[in-house]
Amino acid sequence: MSTFERSAEIKDLAAALSKAQGEVAAAKKTSKGNYGAYANITEILEVATPALTNHGLALSLFPSGYDGLTCILSHASGQWMQETCRQKIANENDPQKRASAITFMRKSAVISILGVGAEDDDGQNLTDDANKPVPKPVAPKPAPKPDPVPAPKPDPVPAPKPDPASTWAFKYIERDQVASMKMALERNKVKKEDVKEYLKDALGVQDAVEMTVADWKQVMKFIEIRGAGNE
Repeated sequence: MSTFERSAEIKDLAAALSKAQGEVAAAKKTSKGNYGAYANITEILEVATPALTNHGLALSLFPSGYDGLTCILSHASGQWMQETCRQKIANENDPQKRASAITFMRKSAVISILGVGAEDDDGQNLTDDANKPVPKPVAPKPAPKPDPVPAPKPDPVPAPKPDPASTWAFKYIERDQVASMKMALERNKVKKEDVKEYLKDALGVQDAVEMTVADWKQVMKFIEIRGAGNE
């Protein structure tokens, strides 16, 4: 769940953001986690901050309540965009899970705005915890009868875990980029069919699964522009 606000005009902000996105390189994946190497928030900001500063942009990220994050993107012209999002925490009594959720939201915010490519170990841990099936209570076995002896009951088969990126499967963009695209679609109230049509007509991509990182950046711009028109 998220809430989005902006200044009355965002023309200068949008132009500066477009230029900044073109200067951002992929973040180095030097941290080690349960799923291999990934880029942490410091490494992502190292490649994002210079591009923002060069074009008069500033990004502010701070916690909102227990399970939320507010992201403010402001421009030297005074124009701004703001979104507050919330992430369900699997175990609210575990400070580590809350820290992972906030880190995941911070990285997702930067990735959504600038299109930084990076693997997300915190996000994967968070998704795995949320997708663990709830164990079913085991009914007590009846007392054994002298004759006949009841056959033992088989253990229940756990339900398969859903794929964290189950909406679409892509060949060339990473899981965190898919997640940021989904968040942008929901936030801007843009339909997937509109994105698929844009890919075919504007970018010549016939099948969404063939989308490249460069195509993904153009799609993110399209979603923001289309979302502004929906308001």
